[in-house]
Amino acid sequence: MKPDTERRIASLGLNEHEQGLLVQQLKMLRGRTQSLWSYAGESANADLTITLSRSGSPSASARLKPLPDLPPLRLEWPLRLFGLISLLEECETRLANRPASSPGTVSQASLAARLGALEAPAVLVHDGLFIHIDPEQDLLRSNLGDAQRLFAGLAGMPVDIELRSADGIRELPHTFGLKALVWALALREEAGASRDWAHPGATYRIGAWPLFGEWQTTPAMMRLSALYARQFASLAQGAAFASTSLVEVASFLHACECCRLGLDSRFSTSKVAASVRPDEQPQGLLQRLRKRLGLGFKRT
Repeated sequence: MKPDTERRIASLGLNEHEQGLLVQQLKMLRGRTQSLWSYAGESANADLTITLSRSGSPSASARLKPLPDLPPLRLEWPLRLFGLISLLEECETRLANRPASSPGTVSQASLAARLGALEAPAVLVHDGLFIHIDPEQDLLRSNLGDAQRLFAGLAGMPVDIELRSADGIRELPHTFGLKALVWALALREEAGASRDWAHPGATYRIGAWPLFGEWQTTPAMMRLSALYARQFASLAQGAAFASTSLVEVASFLHACECCRLGLDSRFSTSKVAASVRPDEQPQGLLQRLRKRLGLGFKRT
């Protein structure tokens, strides 16, 4: 079989021995897959990334960078030769069947999206800033203790900055909530660069509320949470309901997606209704919003 294209596979969390085995397995599979797969180390510029988590029993998953909206593929670990070829063939099938430019498809992974999608510890180093990310504990440790300067450092990082393995990481003195920083970073990013949020016929719904007691919020975001948690709604519906701009609604939905709040989308060729249902008018929904927030405050 002659490969029809070249693709790169990266890893995160693998030790030197495991990386060497992966390289050898890829060499053994040359000519047996549609694409020619090569190992790219711990690189952000790869078509496929295998992530290994060593918390408790080792667990591995794989994610396709060109299709970040799809859930990660769960892998048996240690990864054997037949498991690897099955993974590569499944990835090639998914890539071959992806829509060329479907509405709502992410075209460029943002830094917030990449941090929010992490499933294993990783390290970021940039311009004197040293960061250890622990997604399972929802923690971000840093050598910088000032939250505003830390956020400014994250916001100034390039999207394609390399995520390195956290093996042998030294203890860092300052701890922050990971999702709180991802949320704030996502709100600042240009949401329109990653998705055509306002595509005609596109509606959205979220599966969980943002943690407004801990995350950055505004009155408009509270209203948007109440609307999108209850029903599918378009960008225009959200803007009208919360008395805010389409850009702000897109940023809110982008942040929900980056923080894995269960964002779901639907796309229809029929015209989306221009208004919220009668029982979803502001007064009734705000009453439920106050009740919901009151319950949340009691838990804390």
